[in-house]
Amino acid sequence: MNLSRRKKAGYTSAVISTVLLGSVGIFVRNIHVDEFIITLCRLGIGLLFVIIYLLITGNLTNISIKRFTLPLISTGVLLGLTMLFYMKAISTISLANSVFLLYLGPIIAAGISFLVYKERFTYLNLILISTAFIGFMFLLQFSFDIADNTGSILGLSAGLCYAFYIVINRRISDAVDSM
Repeated sequence: MNLSRRKKAGYTSAVISTVLLGSVGIFVRNIHVDEFIITLCRLGIGLLFVIIYLLITGNLTNISIKRFTLPLISTGVLLGLTMLFYMKAISTISLANSVFLLYLGPIIAAGISFLVYKERFTYLNLILISTAFIGFMFLLQFSFDIADNTGSILGLSAGLCYAFYIVINRRISDAVDSM
């Protein structure tokens, strides 16, 4: 299979991103820094790289404040909150539970899209979503500790922010040009 150079770069970027995102739990548990600072640094470094990219490509002058709409700004806030709640959950409950609660986001987003965008669900969609949810349940470790409840609320908050991020992002993806 002969992939173009651009596809290879895209796949390589996706693999590197996945590995880096998957290692977040290890870093959050082993470096004793407040989760807010970690989130701020991660977002700040990302912003720095975007600015460097825009400077290199000469697109920095193409950015207009008028293009920063409320939905676009809210997705940025939701992404930051998703990261913050997820990292707080990781430091409070097990990594498996944190991941489970975060990745309820796409399942919740599917339900919200059904209600808000009137998307049709086929029986296959319902079976696949139910199967995904049941699969997630196998990961969950139940406990009735107060600290676990706080961590679970933080993890669920991460999942909800992620769900709304997905739903709002779908709405603005057609309206905003990519850089």
